[in-house]
Amino acid sequence: MTEQMWSKAETRYPGHVARIQRGRAILEAHLADPRAGIIRAHIGPDGVSFTIRSASNPRGAYTVDAQGCTCPDWPRSQRCKHYIAVSVLRALIGA
Repeated sequence: MTEQMWSKAETRYPGHVARIQRGRAILEAHLADPRAGIIRAHIGPDGVSFTIRSASNPRGAYTVDAQGCTCPDWPRSQRCKHYIAVSVLRALIGA
């Protein structure tokens, strides 16, 4: 993962540096152990969505798709660490 990608995220989401850092932590944890299931991709008739395990609730998970995220932070900010992690992951894989 390059610093350039994270710099692009900071440019794309100005004012969300803390969320970007938390999103980076999510993505780096996933890439360190993909089998842990931190991020899971789902392909369905409505397109691709991603499920991200909640860090604060071991039984919780949030869904991220093109419209946003199901986490409680999304309605307030329209950006959250889950959405940012998935945005960078999609850029990495070219999706």
